[in-house]
Amino acid sequence: MSSKTNADVLIGGKIYTLSGYENEVYLQKVASYINSKLNEFSEMDTYRRLPSDMKSTLLELNIADD
Repeated sequence: MSSKTNADVLIGGKIYTLSGYENEVYLQKVASYINSKLNEFSEMDTYRRLPSDMKSTLLELNIADD
């Protein structure tokens, strides 16, 4: 079994530590993907006016669908 990797990543302006058995490059790609989805949604006027819990749910559903 490979060793566990920890990577500090920036998501939505906050630093998180992701852990997994993937390499750090992959964990950074995951964070980059999430940031691109955040940016995509934040450009929509209707999305910006929603409550934060609904924003999170819509974002999660969209990512799961991808």
